[in-house]
Amino acid sequence: VALGRRKEYGAMVMDELMTKFGAGTVPHFFVVETLGKLASENVYGVVPRVKDALTRMLPVMAGIKHDNLKWAFCSCLAKFCDAILDYVANMDKADDKSITFEMYYG
Repeated sequence: VALGRRKEYGAMVMDELMTKFGAGTVPHFFVVETLGKLASENVYGVVPRVKDALTRMLPVMAGIKHDNLKWAFCSCLAKFCDAILDYVANMDKADDKSITFEMYYG
């Protein structure tokens, strides 16, 4: 995650983490925790890719049995929400100006 703090590497780190998160499979605890930490540290590299992460996270949430992994998912989702709020609030610093709250609504 230290590498992901730099704006130019956030997208690369996010893409690599998503390879560890296969569609339809419950990922390892630390993959989910790292996604959340990356969202906190590198808002501008993560938010454009949050929708892909959510499409992989939401279907597997019902299959999570362990409390620590449930906590990791909840924490990660909260950090995604904070990152989206920060991204939209500071749109002047963002590369992709097309991202809005409406993209994540519904």
